Amino acid sequence: GCRSVHSIESSTSFFSLVFAEGESMATSDPNGSGEGPPPAVPGGEGEEAEDEVFMPEQEGEVVADLEGQASDDEDEEMEMELEMGEGGEGEGMAEDFVVVERDDACACLVTGPAPAAAAAETSGAGGSAEAEASAEPKPVYTVKWNKSDASVVACGGEDDRVRLWKPFHSGGPNSITLDGHEDSVVALDFDATGKALASGGMDGRVIVWSTATGRKLSILEGPGEAVEFVKWHPVGNVVLAGSEDMTMWMWSVDLRGADAEVGKSGNSPSCGQCMQVFTGHNQSVTCGGFTPDGKTIVSSSLDGTVKVWNPKTGECKHTFSFQDLQSQWAVEEQTPPSPDEVGITCLDFSPDSSMVLCGGIDCAAHLININNNRVLWKLGRKGNSAAGVGQVMPGAAAAETTSFHEDSVETVAFHPAGQPLVATGSLDGKLIIWDANTSTPRLSCAHPRGVIRVQWVKSGPTHAGGAAVAAGASVGGGQEAFQHLHDLCLYTCCLDGRVRLWDARSGQCLREFQGFTKSLLDMDLAPGGRSIVAGSDDGTARVFSH
Repeated sequence: GCRSVHSIESSTSFFSLVFAEGESMATSDPNGSGEGPPPAVPGGEGEEAEDEVFMPEQEGEVVADLEGQASDDEDEEMEMELEMGEGGEGEGMAEDFVVVERDDACACLVTGPAPAAAAAETSGAGGSAEAEASAEPKPVYTVKWNKSDASVVACGGEDDRVRLWKPFHSGGPNSITLDGHEDSVVALDFDATGKALASGGMDGRVIVWSTATGRKLSILEGPGEAVEFVKWHPVGNVVLAGSEDMTMWMWSVDLRGADAEVGKSGNSPSCGQCMQVFTGHNQSVTCGGFTPDGKTIVSSSLDGTVKVWNPKTGECKHTFSFQDLQSQWAVEEQTPPSPDEVGITCLDFSPDSSMVLCGGIDCAAHLININNNRVLWKLGRKGNSAAGVGQVMPGAAAAETTSFHEDSVETVAFHPAGQPLVATGSLDGKLIIWDANTSTPRLSCAHPRGVIRVQWVKSGPTHAGGAAVAAGASVGGGQEAFQHLHDLCLYTCCLDGRVRLWDARSGQCLREFQGFTKSLLDMDLAPGGRSIVAGSDDGTARVFSH
């Protein structure tokens, strides 16, 4: 069954293929140019074949081609909520809402109520205050852009549902809702072909769906508590998931029916094949995945450790612990953090699979080499001066001349094209760009509230002749800002409800996207970086393009 903690012998042939030493694991670019579909050209080839699959939402509302301004009703509702936050029953509510000056989204998906709330409303129990509150849009916890089919986006949230959405499709219904989880959906990932989507929920279940039809392909069970993350192997039909129960599971999934028609005989979901259960962490396994070459697994946990695993045998090859490490840039004696202050919250892999960058709740980031098991550097609560200070956003604290985080590091990212640059974002509102070779901070950019996601632009046209971004580019610079989009740009997702595009060379904020009325919870980029999808606590997912 799926709970075996040993390798399954029948999977040996698969391992010899996918994890063979010395075998090239490079994945071809299915998009060619890497560009997502421009919003000016809705739909595309093959749309007619899927029109009947993407049926209208019964609970939600799909809005496309917004006019760029928040509606009067939304403004009035937000003002009322802010007034309630000044005292009485609504005290503290004001902190949950953000000021919206305009709506920059080109498409918006509004989630519906959770299944239980919808059923109560249908049965006539929807008139009560409780039922009305539960029928409100639920937070969107996770979003994912299909890198192999840039017309498709996936969303999941507190309503226990997964949604497949075509934000640029205007020829009819552009989203379908997938039911199967019994608790919030908190993790999503498309496989390398883009034909399958894996979702992980707080119900401890992983479900694999067909992207083309929305059909359940596999229901993967095993974790005893909530799933923290799901990741596909770079080229294989293998899913990895970490759980709050301190374990990590790996399954082989049969995707041969991913393109089968709905209702065809023999299309019942399979249970997948459990290949390994990785044990050894002492607290929740918060993040992890396969290295880009597919030969190694790395996981991190709230116990403050990063573990390197052999996927063929399930053996832990090395454990990194950072409790006793001093910051390389410490200027004074530091008190060792307590055990509950060392949890790892995020990690990323270098493009050559040799290094891992991780961040934690102890305000530190760590760069480690998993080939020789060395910690290359750690950045703690005390830092040295940055080479420059980026643009400071309105409402943010005054620019700091020292570059170190003062709150939990929530997001980290290697430059995807091999540049010696890494980025870290923290709940202290800072985005810091580091030189990975010298471990020195190059730029510090201040946000009004915490930064929860950082993503580099993987590809995109540069300005003619490679010239630098014009000095006149500014926040809200519109189309002109995107004429200079290049691979030294990166996006941030912030708790103030806004997405920002930054130039990592100058620290200039090239563009600021608005429209959400509450904090952002996740963000992902389309291939080419010219479109962004973000999910919010206000119950909407929005796409920003140019």
